[in-house]
Amino acid sequence: LLLHPDGHVSKFGPWSSSFYPRSMNDRGDVVGDFGSDASHGFVYSADHTFTQIDSPSAGHANLQQGTFPAGITDNGVIAGSYIRDDGKNFGFIYTP
Repeated sequence: LLLHPDGHVSKFGPWSSSFYPRSMNDRGDVVGDFGSDASHGFVYSADHTFTQIDSPSAGHANLQQGTFPAGITDNGVIAGSYIRDDGKNFGFIYTP
């Protein structure tokens, strides 16, 4: 469930065994990660659009690898990290 800044509640996201909303901006956009094989980032927009985000360099072998958005600004800029197949962690900034 998602509590929006205006007070209403809604359901969202893929029905995955691993689903983690991480941050919400003042517009009501939410970022986080989900997965069952590897972790994938997502943006759930205030208009109820769900978009998967994956770094092209992210690993895909297990849930400890993948893309992990951590925050979103009111302008939609997303910051987070990704973990490659070799286990190395890197940061990213995504600008829509």
